[in-house]
Amino acid sequence: MVNLAKATLAKATLMVTIQRIHLLSHYGVISVLEWSHMTYMLTFSVRKCLVLNQNLNTLNRYH
Repeated sequence: MVNLAKATLAKATLMVTIQRIHLLSHYGVISVLEWSHMTYMLTFSVRKCLVLNQNLNTLNRYH
């Protein structure tokens, strides 16, 4: 159950980061530093989602 909550949180973080990048880049008010930070957060969130989903799939396989 804890992994499911972590996966859900990681997916929510991913979606918020994508929306923020889209919004800020649309209005042209994003700096290079903000862009690099959000790209890092996006990459981190994607990796975390993949790892947690793999862990959930492994747990489900044995139950």
